[in-house]
Amino acid sequence: MALAEAATASDAATAPEAKRRKGPTRPLPVFVCEYHDEALRFLHFCIRRRKIPFADLAMVHLDAHPDLSASTKLEADRIYEDPHEVYASLRKENGGIAQWILPAAYGGHLRSVWWVRPPAARQISDGFYGCHVGCGPPGPKSGGPKNGAPDGDAEATAVEGIKISCTEPYFVEDGIYSPQEALRNTKPLDLTVSLLPEDGQPLPAWRSAGGAVS
Repeated sequence: MALAEAATASDAATAPEAKRRKGPTRPLPVFVCEYHDEALRFLHFCIRRRKIPFADLAMVHLDAHPDLSASTKLEADRIYEDPHEVYASLRKENGGIAQWILPAAYGGHLRSVWWVRPPAARQISDGFYGCHVGCGPPGPKSGGPKNGAPDGDAEATAVEGIKISCTEPYFVEDGIYSPQEALRNTKPLDLTVSLLPEDGQPLPAWRSAGGAVS
């Protein structure tokens, strides 16, 4: 199951989408998802209901997988034009369960993502990555021919999909890396990757998009 916790990276009182209301504090809803990609639907739900701000969100992602891939078949701008099509596409596409975080970043919601990984998960090296997510041009998918196909039959992306400017092999091998200058409608994304501490050890300091440490 996926457990994602979103919090604003700046004072919620300054965000017009999440003004403080007078009266008793309402609890933040919690959603338990069978499939990780369903978290995107509930993120949008909470934004519509003004439970959380529209933008500048920071997410702590505790998982054995980063879930930071993106579809090479779905046009990036569908996240603005028809989110329900995106939900359906993620459900049907192989690997869609791992493709829900970058659409939220491209949609302008997530500004910072912190992936806290277990020791066996080494898909992305530990560290801080200041990168951009945007709409990138179609291009060949790296990794060479698959399933014994000849070189000329290497899989290619056919749409302007969501791409990221981070050069980690995880993104390059998935065919979703693109230089920042080749992207349009870019959104900044601060990505932090760190190892889950052992029992009794504190988590490393969280550095928000604004530079504040908590």
